[in-house]
Amino acid sequence: IDRATVPVVEGAYRLDDGRRCMERLMEEGTRPTAVFCGSDILAAGAIKYCHAAGIAVPREVSIVGFDNLEIAELTSPELTTLEVPARDMGRIAADYVLASPS
Repeated sequence: IDRATVPVVEGAYRLDDGRRCMERLMEEGTRPTAVFCGSDILAAGAIKYCHAAGIAVPREVSIVGFDNLEIAELTSPELTTLEVPARDMGRIAADYVLASPS
């Protein structure tokens, strides 16, 4: 994929920023058919924008979140989200460091 063709919009982890970022994406040239959000909070805001703008989720645009927070169950439709086992990753990294020869 040519990175120049993949728009990136940044915002703070707040519902309102998710709404604002989604609005920017949908108003630029070609509308995306899928959006990956860096958090479930941003994704919920993006879905809220789509509902207000009459954009059907997921028929017109698919939205994916990140974190697997409880808010993912409260959106309509329920949010597709990715869960990263951060605690397990930290434990494994610590075990690796502690097991390394000095």
